[in-house]
Amino acid sequence: MADFTKQHVQNLFAQLKLLNVKEFRINFDGGGDDGQIDEIEFFNTNNETFNIPSDTISWVYTELNTTQGEIKPVEQKTTLLKAIEDLGYSMLDEAGHDWVNNDGGYGTIDVLLEGEDGKPSVHMEINIRYTNEDQYDYDDNNFSMFAQGEHLKTEQRQLRDKMMAEWAEQRANRENA
Repeated sequence: MADFTKQHVQNLFAQLKLLNVKEFRINFDGGGDDGQIDEIEFFNTNNETFNIPSDTISWVYTELNTTQGEIKPVEQKTTLLKAIEDLGYSMLDEAGHDWVNNDGGYGTIDVLLEGEDGKPSVHMEINIRYTNEDQYDYDDNNFSMFAQGEHLKTEQRQLRDKMMAEWAEQRANRENA
């Protein structure tokens, strides 16, 4: 994946504008230690979706050669679609939310190539999933078979018993009517 600079984004957007792309949306989803960009949708000036060609573009970015300790320019060839996917992953990484681990997350990245002010505009929406749990504690006196004194029914059990008694009473009334 290339390192994105403002120049990379400007070049990428210029190529997309030549293809009549007004806006694109990146849909992503992750969880269980994995995540992916599921779909990239392109919209023209009429807000209609369409596919872009699989043209190859070249990126030039800097790379640190760790054995020689020098920074050198490297050229990488990729498709427009892959470049946008890589841009999406870079933006997700910069957002800093963990959308791939545990319950994960999902969302969209909407990119308008040229807003009313002539500048690109980005809106990312991330929904993080999480498991919630409730804890209940019970002791000896909550269980009739262990109670040393009075059997103390839980609130949930009292409510259930009340509902069952009301149901039984309604049934008996219907049968006697």
